[in-house]
Amino acid sequence: MRAASGASTNCSRGPSARPPSWTCKTPWYSANEIKIPLYARAGIPEAWVVDVAAERIEVYEDPIAEQYTRVRTASRGDVLTPLQFPNVTVAADEILG
Repeated sequence: MRAASGASTNCSRGPSARPPSWTCKTPWYSANEIKIPLYARAGIPEAWVVDVAAERIEVYEDPIAEQYTRVRTASRGDVLTPLQFPNVTVAADEILG
């Protein structure tokens, strides 16, 4: 996939009926130290960071300024419900592979 600037990205479009609708392979530092504050500043209500190596999913919710006020961690055996899709549940095992 190419970004608007023409630069190559590691992102792919997921199935529209099931979250996440976008996935990007980025280093943990990039996701947590750079992207998450940008998403919060943009007012994105929820962001998930999947750490495959650690087998956990960090769920960021309730953005204010450049930070999320609530962070949850899910691991194998947990079930997640996206804020924007309250009738959808996703098993952490399904995401972690």
